[in-house]
Amino acid sequence: MIISPDKVKFQELIGSQVKIKKSSNPTLRGISGIIIDETKNTLKISTVRKKIITIPKKENFFIFFLQDNTKLMTHGNIFIGRPEDRIGKR
Repeated sequence: MIISPDKVKFQELIGSQVKIKKSSNPTLRGISGIIIDETKNTLKISTVRKKIITIPKKENFFIFFLQDNTKLMTHGNIFIGRPEDRIGKR
């Protein structure tokens, strides 16, 4: 899946590889995996160990791993909102 750095907030996130870089909750820092679901305020991530974790978008910084081997760090607040509304706001 290709995520354009300048348009990341308009992209479908399900299927993207992600890692939590910064969080106010220290137990969330460093969690990584594949996004398997998204709601208005959360991302569900399937970890390497096949554990499903629900992460709030608000107040977390995420690193997205792009197909061209670059990393994109962004604040989760830009993704708050229903996915179908956010994707259509181009």
